[in-house]
Amino acid sequence: MTIQSQTISRLTLLAATAITALSLQAGAAQALQKNVLFVIDSSNSMWGQVDGTPKIDIAKQALVDLVKKMPQETKMGLVAYGHRFNHKLNDCDDMELVSSVGSVNNETIQDSLAVIKPNGQTPIANTLMEIGNWLQPNLEEDNTVVLVSDGLESCDGDPCAAAASLNKAGIATSIHVVGFDLNNDQRSGIQCIADNGNGQYFDAKDNDGLVKAFEKVREVVETKPIKVAQAKIEPMMASDGVYFEDNFDGDALGTHWTIDKENAESYIVEDGKLTVLFGDTGNDTSSYKTTQNIFRLDKKIPKGDWTMTMRVLFTAQTHKEWLRMGLTKDQDNSMLTSLQMHPYNYALTLLNARADKLAKGANTHFVSKIAQFDDNNVTARTDKMAASTGSALLRLTKQGRNYISAVKLEEAEGAGDKAPNTNWVELQKLTSLKLPGDAFSFLFGHGTSGYVPKNGEGLVEVDWVKIEKN
Repeated sequence: MTIQSQTISRLTLLAATAITALSLQAGAAQALQKNVLFVIDSSNSMWGQVDGTPKIDIAKQALVDLVKKMPQETKMGLVAYGHRFNHKLNDCDDMELVSSVGSVNNETIQDSLAVIKPNGQTPIANTLMEIGNWLQPNLEEDNTVVLVSDGLESCDGDPCAAAASLNKAGIATSIHVVGFDLNNDQRSGIQCIADNGNGQYFDAKDNDGLVKAFEKVREVVETKPIKVAQAKIEPMMASDGVYFEDNFDGDALGTHWTIDKENAESYIVEDGKLTVLFGDTGNDTSSYKTTQNIFRLDKKIPKGDWTMTMRVLFTAQTHKEWLRMGLTKDQDNSMLTSLQMHPYNYALTLLNARADKLAKGANTHFVSKIAQFDDNNVTARTDKMAASTGSALLRLTKQGRNYISAVKLEEAEGAGDKAPNTNWVELQKLTSLKLPGDAFSFLFGHGTSGYVPKNGEGLVEVDWVKIEKN
């Protein structure tokens, strides 16, 4: 996945989050609270010097002076990017809300800036996306973003598109940019952030230039027309912590997915679903050495706790289907939740929920039966399953070092008394001291059994995939 496609998909979500339902308030209109969120470039290049002084030191002192001059009624916050991880790590999620809106003032600004030491990359687009989350508590207020940067985006993102979406969503009414020590090419590449964000661009070549640019920023913020609330803003969607979501709209797989062992003839995106054909993986029951089309999300796994959920539609074509999702690294290391069809004998097929941990090839797993379908005729068993269920939710939740798998069958239309257990079936937790994989993934295959025919292909439709921060 390119960071640019992350920008589009995640800011589409942020825009939806900021769409509001308006209900008129009684009484007079009220002026909205003015907020300013400063975003300081703390990438490794900020150690560069201007007139013998590191740029980061010049920027910090100029910001301290600016904060002292800001009106007392203006609430301020501070964001930094590129300050936590070495630039050689190419970490494009290195951004932090150092001080939330309302916590920066004359007395706190120096302490807030003290933790910022230039180190890493320049993920401007990702930072703007996170600002959409960080400003959720302030959606009913007038938010201005002021970005100070000495360079261009270094993470393949599109900060200009991000700025446009952030402004269009109403999350930030203005995004101003101060370009510090930029050449002409860099200036044209960053000015579009201000242009698309309904803001202004200010250029600064040295300390005096930065002080003057900040003074202009202060004047623009102070003289900005007071935004009046004629209606109460109630977000239709609260900040639900959605980190990623794909509904497979369009007619092509999003570029945020990479595919290991790709067989392009065996999958297609259409009608809002990803449809995948898959073959026999033999006795490869715990690993996935022979599995084709392993879909891996090209997006960093977030720190902290999270939940990955996937909705699938399935049919019992081989009665050995195995639908898996979770974290993968390679064929010997993974943490996966599965819906597994298991032909127990010639007359019985089980639908199982399964949790698997692979650590250097060693497998630990738990299995729980959800439903069973019996008939000596395999076609009749297929029909019984289809009359009962044909879709399911798979879930993997990270809680600290524990990983909890769960599966929930959905009732087929008109199932009646044939309906399955539709409660979440949660399996015993698995534990891993380190991340058991390096990418959110899903993959499909079917096994070998003497109880059903060995030939044939499985078929699954993926309706959506969602990852939420807990």
